[in-house]
Amino acid sequence: MPAREKSPTSQEVRKAGRAAVAALIQNNIRSCLFGSAACQIYGMKNRLPKDVDIVLLTNDGRDIEYIKQLIVDTNDKFYLVPSKNPKATYEKLYFILPGKRRSCKVDIVLPGNATDLNIPVIPSTELCYISPYNDIPVMPVVTLLLMKLQGWIHHQASPESHKRAKVPEDVKDILELLKLAVEEYDAHMDEEPWMPTRFVNVATARVKQFVKIYPKSKASWRKVGFQI
Repeated sequence: MPAREKSPTSQEVRKAGRAAVAALIQNNIRSCLFGSAACQIYGMKNRLPKDVDIVLLTNDGRDIEYIKQLIVDTNDKFYLVPSKNPKATYEKLYFILPGKRRSCKVDIVLPGNATDLNIPVIPSTELCYISPYNDIPVMPVVTLLLMKLQGWIHHQASPESHKRAKVPEDVKDILELLKLAVEEYDAHMDEEPWMPTRFVNVATARVKQFVKIYPKSKASWRKVGFQI
C-alpha cells in the first residue's frame, strides 16, 4: 500500500479535494471543503494546506467509514489505511499522487453534533465557488472564519501540548481570514441567516474572547456583523 513521502503541493491538495467531492456527488452526496485548503482557495497565504478537510451537507445515518469506502469504490485513486492506534475502529483515507509513494490525506466529517467540531448543516444553495477554482465547493467564508475561531478556542484549552502549540498560527489564520472576509468578500452575517441561533450565539461569545486579547480586530468583526 502506498505511503506518504514528499508533502503534497497546494495544487495537489486541491486535486484531491476535487476528486473526493466528485466521488461523493457520484453517490448523490453533496459536500464542501473547509479547513486550510478552503482558506487558501479564499486567498489566505498564512499557511499551505497539507491535506483536505471535507464536510458532508447531510447526515442520513450512514457511518463515515461507509462513506469513505464509497469514495474508494468510486475512484481507484483513493485507498484506506488502518489507524496506527490499535484501539481505533476507523481508517484513514488517502488520494494517490504522482511520484513514488506519494499521497494526500482526505478527512471526511459529518455535520452537526456527530463530531466535536459541531459544523452546522450547510444548505447546498449556500456553497461558495471561488474563481479560479470554480469546480471546488467551499464553506461560506463567515462560517469558515467561525470554525477557525472554534479551533483557536479548543487548542487553547487542550491538555495536549502539540495542540496548544497551534494557537499562534490559529491567530494568524483568523486575522488574515477576517481581513479577507471584510476587504475581499464584503462578507456579513446577514448573508448567512441559515446559521443556527445556538451556533451564532456561541460564535459571538468566542469573538468577544478574541477581541479582548486582540482589540484591534474589533472593527473588522463589527463589519462582519457581530454586535460587540
